[in-house]
Amino acid sequence: MKKVGNVILIILLLIFTVFHFSVIALHAGPLNPVKTNSINFVERYTYPLLVQNWQLFAPDPINVTSHVLVQYKTKDGTTSEWHNISTPLTEANKNNPVSGYNKASRIPTGIYHDLFYQGELVEEYRKAVDVDKFNEDINMDQIQESKEKHVDILYRFAFSSVPLITNDEVDEVNVRIVNWHPVPFSERFNSEYERESEFTEFGWKKYIPVLTY
Repeated sequence: MKKVGNVILIILLLIFTVFHFSVIALHAGPLNPVKTNSINFVERYTYPLLVQNWQLFAPDPINVTSHVLVQYKTKDGTTSEWHNISTPLTEANKNNPVSGYNKASRIPTGIYHDLFYQGELVEEYRKAVDVDKFNEDINMDQIQESKEKHVDILYRFAFSSVPLITNDEVDEVNVRIVNWHPVPFSERFNSEYERESEFTEFGWKKYIPVLTY
């Protein structure tokens, strides 16, 4: 009886393993008809712990480094300088990659991706039709709602960093995402080359302390 139970357990584990890695392959792989038909289920299964993306690979690899910067106002009206809250996570991950820093260090790039990238299907459709047709067929209100949700996540990330950068009584927080472009291959030996960058600023919001326990 025990042997039969072990066999059943092994079969179930094999079935789950095949199922799990099939879903992950669909999620991380390029757009295809099978993925298109099952995209809602795949995204529900993988989000948020198993999220991957195809952007490390051709034809459209990620080509910028994103940083999250925080500025705060104290209750007496003093405005701070900008504090980079993503680089310390990246450095901590380099020193200890098998830790919680590994996931935390991906937050800045993940937030930028979620804010400005609407998914493969939407992006492919955007390229295939003109602007008027796209705006007519795509639910822009839903896209805006999704962006607002991710902006809230961005500010929660910023709020959680405030106790790490100051002991002042913080009243408001401003957040900026800065994207640094890579050094072109032709400029790799030019020590005076200045990397291009651009930023998106999200404005001041009332500071809400984030519980960390």
